[in-house]
Amino acid sequence: MIRRLFYPCCGRTDLIRAVEGFVDMIDEVHGADISGQITTQFHDRWNVRRKQSRHYSFPIEWQPNGPRGIRYWLTAPPPLRPTFQRNYSLDRKDDPKKLEFIWHQYDAVEALRVIPSIAVFFARGDRSIDGEGSSGIRWLDDLLLHRVLARMDEGGLFVTDGLRMGDSAMQSPLWCAPWDTAPIGTTFSVFERRFECTTVFDDNRPATLVWKVHGPRRGV
Repeated sequence: MIRRLFYPCCGRTDLIRAVEGFVDMIDEVHGADISGQITTQFHDRWNVRRKQSRHYSFPIEWQPNGPRGIRYWLTAPPPLRPTFQRNYSLDRKDDPKKLEFIWHQYDAVEALRVIPSIAVFFARGDRSIDGEGSSGIRWLDDLLLHRVLARMDEGGLFVTDGLRMGDSAMQSPLWCAPWDTAPIGTTFSVFERRFECTTVFDDNRPATLVWKVHGPRRGV
């Protein structure tokens, strides 16, 4: 089974930390950002070989009334999105670890649609309100969280700082626990999956927490 890490809306600076934090438990990395590309940090620590590029064309799809009145793009409008997928092969310079790296240079929700399974979902440093430096994609709201969980492996890791989310929901520990002084051991259930906070990835405020996801994934 291929173990995949998916980091949506990651830009160019933080993906290397996510990869190296979970390198021993993944085989393939998926990054997604309209303006991003593989960073110089990877070239410093990994041998990077470009394999191929692909062009995709997605239909426009609307979800006009998302949870709590949120309006979602399920795909971005054509004038705003380049549709490139760049594939790389990586091998670490100081050990034999190899990774496949796939960069989705288009809307991250579209990328989720083409990733068959996820062992590590890593999302932080973003905001749920659209604006400069943030995607405005509400990954932790019901609609998109359900879609992510439908692809997450049993025992997979959900790593997040809460993405500055708010409001009251069954999954609210995802954005409340990162501010707690002792979040380890926090549990909750949503969409027939149980979340357990197992460790702190880093303790910036808000902290980035690692949640283990229990139970089999279910389709949407």
